[in-house]
Amino acid sequence: MEKQLCYGQRHARNDFAGSLFQSIHYAILTNKPETNCISAGLKRPHRRTIKARLEEIELQRRAKRRGETEIVKQTQAVPGVFAASRPLQVVQVDHTKADIFVVDEETRQPIGRPWLTLAMDVCSRMVTGFYLTMDAPSRLSTRGVAP
Repeated sequence: MEKQLCYGQRHARNDFAGSLFQSIHYAILTNKPETNCISAGLKRPHRRTIKARLEEIELQRRAKRRGETEIVKQTQAVPGVFAASRPLQVVQVDHTKADIFVVDEETRQPIGRPWLTLAMDVCSRMVTGFYLTMDAPSRLSTRGVAP
């Protein structure tokens, strides 16, 4: 069942919604989504819905199922330790969407979620800089955290 419903439980709000999503995911992930949806009493999903669900499956997991050994090798972590012998020898930069919503001061309408860019020193594991912006990650945001 897990092979067919790769992510059915993630959206569950309650038992009814969970079983409904499982039915939808099963219908989407099999070869005949239209027939399975009709037999389950559900409306046929749009092709963008199918594409979005398939893209949610991790690349490495998909490659393992398909037998694509080169992609599996490329997506596996390399064993070992990445270390620096002195501070600021190596600085790593990472971008993430903040878990907050920015709202307009006057209308209280949501504007969106900001991007947080962090620069971290590998040796000391200290944050050496950060940059908070509403724009997607770019060279500008990376340059904004440079020590």
